[in-house]
Amino acid sequence: MLLAALVAVSAIGGIFWPAVYSKETVNFAAQGIAQDWVNLVIATPLLVISGFLAYKKSQRAYLVWLGILIYAIYSFIVYAFTVHFGIMFPVYLAILGLSFYLFLLSLFSYDLDSLKKDFHESWSRKAVASTLLVTSVLFYLLWGKDIFSNLFAGTVPKSIVETGLPTNPIYVLDTAFYLPGLIITGIMLLRQKKFGYVFAAPFLVSSMLLAAMIIAIYVTVAKMGFAVEWSLPIGFSVILLVYGFFLVSYLKNLRA
Repeated sequence: MLLAALVAVSAIGGIFWPAVYSKETVNFAAQGIAQDWVNLVIATPLLVISGFLAYKKSQRAYLVWLGILIYAIYSFIVYAFTVHFGIMFPVYLAILGLSFYLFLLSLFSYDLDSLKKDFHESWSRKAVASTLLVTSVLFYLLWGKDIFSNLFAGTVPKSIVETGLPTNPIYVLDTAFYLPGLIITGIMLLRQKKFGYVFAAPFLVSSMLLAAMIIAIYVTVAKMGFAVEWSLPIGFSVILLVYGFFLVSYLKNLRA
């Protein structure tokens, strides 16, 4: 409940208090507000609902809860390191630290072996694993093209220029942490290892929230008059739908 309240406070502050993003470029401020709406309307209610049901011993809710925590860790690393120092900085730190340690405590306090035993084997295991592997490879190719084409040309990616940041935090988090996590989870799920069963659904959940956030950012930035390459939000919309389908299929094969 504390985490949900803090996420709601950070989102409401970003949306309705101009001072929060007053030092950012117009583009980056618009991105922040778009993500705040996703945090307020989607992430906060999911934190409350999944947290309560997980407390009531629902395994499905437990996996969704872990996924939202992964999303919160990812998102508030970006907030904490990229938004200029201001009144919301302590809130970002509190959310980041609380999300990280709640994730660890939730993970290590759960009987991981029982989760694997309670999973009814079906096509969804291999399908989910393959989806995680394919999308991670595609994003490595996408971000790699953007990074290396600009490095070889001696230019800076458009996404960095428009936000005024020294680099793109998404490149850092995805290539160094998130995408390797998807690959490892996909391989472990194919090999029927217990950690594969545990992390598959959380990564689907966090990826869906990140996709929703990116779609919201593109729509908001486009409304502000910035040029947008619509192939990316369309692609993320497809990811949102595909991951949602596989998440439902995966959770159906797990004892409630």
